[in-house]
Amino acid sequence: QGKVPLVVYPHGGPHSNQGVDMYAGPTLLALHGMAVLVVNYRGSTGYGQSLLESLLGKVGRQDVDDCVAATKAALAASPHLDGDAVVACGGSHGGFL
Repeated sequence: QGKVPLVVYPHGGPHSNQGVDMYAGPTLLALHGMAVLVVNYRGSTGYGQSLLESLLGKVGRQDVDDCVAATKAALAASPHLDGDAVVACGGSHGGFL
């Protein structure tokens, strides 16, 4: 069987997070045979004040670096993912990233 495309799905905000709740967008992507990587980058809520404030003055760098690092880690850990079929998708701040 072929490799699975990967959709990197950072949340909006930037000061929010993706919890364990079901979300329509990632669910629909998964139902269509894609792997979905939901990224809570540094600056997301739920990881303490210092990490939340760490994004100040670094928007577009630190959060992007975290999304890239998460993507590389997922590809390295999951040989069934297609490294040539990776896209990013998101709304609000997640779309900016």
